[in-house]
Amino acid sequence: MFESIYDQLNRWGKDDTFFVRIIERIKPDGIADLGCGTGRLTLHLAGKGYHVTGLDPDEASNRIAKQKDTENAVLWEVGTSEKLGAERFDVVMMTSNVAQVFATDAEWTATLHNIFQSLRPGGYLLFDTRNPLARAWERWTKEHSLREVVDPATKANIRTWHETTSVHLPLVTYDTFYENLDTHEVRSEDDTLIFRERETLRQDLLAAGFQLVNIYGDWEFQQAGLHAKSFIFAAKK
Repeated sequence: MFESIYDQLNRWGKDDTFFVRIIERIKPDGIADLGCGTGRLTLHLAGKGYHVTGLDPDEASNRIAKQKDTENAVLWEVGTSEKLGAERFDVVMMTSNVAQVFATDAEWTATLHNIFQSLRPGGYLLFDTRNPLARAWERWTKEHSLREVVDPATKANIRTWHETTSVHLPLVTYDTFYENLDTHEVRSEDDTLIFRERETLRQDLLAAGFQLVNIYGDWEFQQAGLHAKSFIFAAKK
């Protein structure tokens, strides 16, 4: 819902810069951006000369990404990790906390397996996830999350916010509201995310066959502390 305002709500940030810096260190040939959304980071990497595939299950987001790709620099695909293939990439990345949408152990295990198979020997999986100890969901209230943007597709003024509705760790469910300030129509959608602990994720990566390289914290090239808000994993095949 409202994929057209995603870029207004999610501007380039220090997380994007951090992933670019990691990739510059790795110097990969082929990159897969799994859960690429509307392609902000995907297109930036393609513009720097990398061979990038953008993969997302949402057709509307994929369509917007393609419209932005005026140079046809990215291979865009609609689908999940099952479409990654075998030994195609040097890096598979999941940014913007995409790793948290795999809310069951079965989904997460299958995703890690597919990514591992898609990487060439020595390839890297890069992803970020929120630290459950930081309790980000406590700030998902109208007071703390209220934003107003203009929908470029309709020119409507949109007010949006989040409200946490259920916390049964490691699962957190929340609603996102979209209010059209011109018509006063309010729509909403609910999502459930999983907040896995750092050690759980480390063990999951090892079980999938990865060698753990680093767990960074809060978009700095230093080991994550216990109370970092975000963990960034870099695991090597």
